[in-house]
Amino acid sequence: MYHELIHVNTYCEIANGRFHPGLTRYNHPEGFSNLVYEANTLSVAVLPEDANILEYIETHDFLSLGYKSRKDYSIDYRQLPNRKYEIEIRPNKMYQLEDAIDIPQYETPKCVSFFEFMGDEFERIKLRAEWVLVYSNDEKALMIYANRQLQKSKKLFADAKRELREIQLGTSRDNIYILFVLNLFVVRTIVFLQQMFSPYINPPLDSKERLLYEIFQELSLRKVFRLFRHCLAISPTVFRKSFIENTCVSDDIMPQAFSESSKTFLYSSKTIENTGTGQCEPIKLNGQVNVLVDIFTQLLEKYRTPEGPFIETTRENLEAFIVANFIDRNSKPLSSYTIHTLLKPYRIDKHIKQDSPKRIDLSGFFETDE
Repeated sequence: MYHELIHVNTYCEIANGRFHPGLTRYNHPEGFSNLVYEANTLSVAVLPEDANILEYIETHDFLSLGYKSRKDYSIDYRQLPNRKYEIEIRPNKMYQLEDAIDIPQYETPKCVSFFEFMGDEFERIKLRAEWVLVYSNDEKALMIYANRQLQKSKKLFADAKRELREIQLGTSRDNIYILFVLNLFVVRTIVFLQQMFSPYINPPLDSKERLLYEIFQELSLRKVFRLFRHCLAISPTVFRKSFIENTCVSDDIMPQAFSESSKTFLYSSKTIENTGTGQCEPIKLNGQVNVLVDIFTQLLEKYRTPEGPFIETTRENLEAFIVANFIDRNSKPLSSYTIHTLLKPYRIDKHIKQDSPKRIDLSGFFETDE
């Protein structure tokens, strides 16, 4: 089955294969400009000369390869020298990463391209897994599939950690960053598979905290700061919460002191510096989290000005902003996972209901064409 053969193979190719960032082909921009297209252009079948090609294409569900809809891929066929026909599928678009993954951004063209490539692949991994879970009727086969894919992912993690260790012997920050990010994506893949197939997976399960700790055994936080401190962009509070407070990594691994430029990378867990001369403390939220998120969502999606949306940003940045600037009634940080879920348009089961008396309707403050 197609989805079973290619589940994490693209990540394997980045760790030690045709997509390894250290290859000479990636020394030039044209080498990494079409990674998603190259990785997902696949030969899916070879049919005999007398086969009905159109019938084959119509009767096969290629969504199992990691696509959201039929319009997201194209299918071609060509006749081989032996007169058989090869069926090929190729992607029509790249998928944006939907999950909030706490990854520092290293803004070079090569790193951006590989980050988008890995983010696209993570979305396709989720789509393949969800397809299997929905359409598989054989519980035993599902159990074999889940454990096999998880085992593949754990083997990949071991290879990716080793490659991260070895690539630090070189001088390319781009390559170190890409392998570092690959490890983070592999951790998220393992955690995702464990959650998705939890009834079918043999224990013990790995915690995200322990897996992250293993990455920092290969590339310490101290070295991350030293390599990337001048060009990192991340929500620092989220970074601290996910990579320090929620892992076995202690603050002792961090630099004892870092320059003013590093403060854009990591803030104090209690105060957040703004661009002015003062500081602001996180705002306490005494109401429901979904009410707060709904307010921002209304401003982002429902109400517009002549220049565009009333507030203009990405959902990822809005999530980071809310997590960084609000605390709950017990002065605890808001859950990044909860905010991420509430910001997903299709998670209407988690959104506050339109007719809820607790919902704050902003329509009275805006002029509409309705």
